Amino acid sequence: MSNTTTKSIIGKILFVVGIIIILIILASLIIRFVPKIFGGLANIGSSVENILGKGEISLTASDVSLNNGERFVVSWESNINKTGLYNISHDCIDNVTVDIETTVGARRMICGDSFTLGPEAGSVTLIANLNKNNAFADIPVSINFVDENKKQIATDTIVVTIQNGDPNAGTGISAQPIENEDTESSAKTTSNTRITSQQRSVAYTPVATGPADLSIANISAAGNNRVSFTATNNGGRNTGVWFFTYTTPTNPKETITSPLQMSLGPNQSILYTVTFAAKSAGNQNVVVQLDPNNSISESSETNNVGTVTLSGNAFGAGSSGTNNDYNSRDDADFRILNLEVGRISGNRFVEDDEAEDGDDIAIRFVVKNQGGDETEDWRFNIKNLPYDDDDTFRSREYDSLKPGQSLEIVVEFENIEEGNYDIEVEVDSDKDTREESERNNSDSVDLEVEN
Repeated sequence: MSNTTTKSIIGKILFVVGIIIILIILASLIIRFVPKIFGGLANIGSSVENILGKGEISLTASDVSLNNGERFVVSWESNINKTGLYNISHDCIDNVTVDIETTVGARRMICGDSFTLGPEAGSVTLIANLNKNNAFADIPVSINFVDENKKQIATDTIVVTIQNGDPNAGTGISAQPIENEDTESSAKTTSNTRITSQQRSVAYTPVATGPADLSIANISAAGNNRVSFTATNNGGRNTGVWFFTYTTPTNPKETITSPLQMSLGPNQSILYTVTFAAKSAGNQNVVVQLDPNNSISESSETNNVGTVTLSGNAFGAGSSGTNNDYNSRDDADFRILNLEVGRISGNRFVEDDEAEDGDDIAIRFVVKNQGGDETEDWRFNIKNLPYDDDDTFRSREYDSLKPGQSLEIVVEFENIEEGNYDIEVEVDSDKDTREESERNNSDSVDLEVEN
């Protein structure tokens, strides 16, 4: 074999060996660095998720079918990586109360208001009570997370059903057979059995059934700039959160959308008052529509609309009149109206400034934005509560109020204590809204509690 041929073979072998070494080096680099690259991408994705505030809460209950007074555990997990607090709340349902077990004993939750749980996911024990015989109720319980900027990041809701007695109890028929009276002839034997009917001596409490049914009632005008109406759930299930729209008495008309409203339980009602900043001359119709997008499954959609006519002179911006009560250039301006103390009788509020030790009371008032700008989200405090330890109640956060918009608030307190109390209500207690005046943000009412 010639030297030239030998050199050619050795060169090819060295080339192949070089290629193999290069591939081994590349494989080593891939094994070392590719996981880090994907790990970095995962970190970038996590950072983007944190920036966007994406998060979820997963809520479960130890039992969703309860007997009256029974304990149940609500547990939740989440993927939220933010600084903030978890809160729990339950919807207001007639004759239903919910207690939460704390380190100092059971404490009554105020329906519709949030109870702060802390910064970590976990579980709580609740006690459901239904003060109505032979009935049941669905109780929506919610866990939400609010960050350090008071922004709700995530929420989840579970519905538990509580039963007191037998919801199917009612009047019925009992048959009592009488002995046969046969004739002497067996061929002509006939049965003279008679049936007597009587009502069972069982108390009957009717139970609302079927889907929710929002209806509007008692729509009326007060002067030429204010409309009030009542929204009621006539159905047998909770509505869930909802909203309404209303038109303005202007030309051209505007359609205003309300903030989200709290869920209404069966037979629950709420009174609304809408005040307008301007009105065109002559008679002007205002149309109010509940659940305009039909997002609630209802037994009837025909009772969701109400119309009322505002008469009188024109006023406000763009009209030929003036409005001495309203200036559209003002800042927002909270005002407390119609503060009363009393009690709840059925679905009605009864004013009464006298009570007895151990009674339950209710405080009712209207919060109105009489300014020309929309408020921020807001809370209220109730001080000098009728208890020896002089507690202060701090409400949940409510949605902003548009100019002229108002909201009725009813808060119940149980098992009050003897004494004379000057109960004070303060709205926007955190001073989150820049206002035209702070002087009308509070009001007080006297309550005498006898032994």
